[in-house]
Amino acid sequence: MSGPKSGSYQVVSAAEMRRRAIAAAQDRHARVMDQVLAFRGVLAAAASTYGDLKVEVPSAATARPREAADWDQAAAALSSGLAEAQHQLDGAVQQARTRMLAAEGTRIRAVFAAEPAPSRPARLAAADAATAGAPADEAKLAVVLARLPVGAPAAVALQCEQLAAAYLGLSNPAEQARVLDGIRFQVQTARDRQELIERNSAAVETLYRELDGLRGNEADTVRGVLKGLDRSAELPGNLRERVAAAKAAAEAERDREFVLGAAAKALGDLGYTLGDDFRTAVPGAGAVLDLPHSAQHGVRIRERNRRLQLNVVRFGAAADGQTDHDAEHAFCRDFDRMREQMRQEGVDLTMLRADPPGQTPVQVVTDVPRSRQPGRPAMRPSRAQRERRRQP
Repeated sequence: MSGPKSGSYQVVSAAEMRRRAIAAAQDRHARVMDQVLAFRGVLAAAASTYGDLKVEVPSAATARPREAADWDQAAAALSSGLAEAQHQLDGAVQQARTRMLAAEGTRIRAVFAAEPAPSRPARLAAADAATAGAPADEAKLAVVLARLPVGAPAAVALQCEQLAAAYLGLSNPAEQARVLDGIRFQVQTARDRQELIERNSAAVETLYRELDGLRGNEADTVRGVLKGLDRSAELPGNLRERVAAAKAAAEAERDREFVLGAAAKALGDLGYTLGDDFRTAVPGAGAVLDLPHSAQHGVRIRERNRRLQLNVVRFGAAADGQTDHDAEHAFCRDFDRMREQMRQEGVDLTMLRADPPGQTPVQVVTDVPRSRQPGRPAMRPSRAQRERRRQP
């Protein structure tokens, strides 16, 4: 086994899996913190309308979590506290609306009692004063307005309150019924909107979780799309496909970075000189490295579709079957050590191709490694590296 080689890789490092799990849990925790921040905005808006509201907003724990389970536990505690705070806010706003209705009813009754309509007969004016703003009307309105979501648009809440004030000022049952129907319509529209927001929020959270712990341009771009969605409108139909594509690309990039890091470490320990662009060159056109055992040969390493491809190359020198054979055998020993060290780093490399020496002609290349270019002498391997290469 000393000709061209190809192997599919899989990251199995326990330490890397732990790091990834922590990163994903941190992303979930950060989203809950964003929800707490958004709730503070809703609470401030409600307080500007109804006055001071007794609501206890949850805050993050002082001790920083360490493991993924700790982050998830902290996020769950925040979510539970947020649900309780929302419940408190709903109750506080409902009580405030009831107080406002009672105050408006009292004001209207006082107006009718003090200033009966001059065009109305005394008997009918007295009836108006007795029925307008009656406590029974306040109770009826309170039941309807209790269904108005706290997060309803400010314009909708204001319109409902104005209609409620108008309702309390009416004594004609037909007119009252018409206004009350208008309030019910506004409330139901707001509830439908809130239910859509909640459904969309649950769907978006599911999509967010597909990207938790992942980084990269595509994943970050899709996160930005998710964050900017209007959740009170229907979600775009291609969201799942975009998230799936971004997830696949980010996972492939994450695995590739880890594998190339392990490969770079192994090759460096074996005495190979790697350029600064190794990790970007390998998944591109490929990186050509000096073969420390031969002045005429190098090794090309490429990454394609979760596979590493390696083969010995000759730097434009005249063909020499024996030196090619010797170079391939020398790299074979290095490759076995490289593969074993990568396994110890947490990368399983399953061989898909391993040609015997001489079966495939050695590739001739002109892209000489930077270490062989004029003015850039090849780096001499350390004594420890030379000793490792002498080992059988």
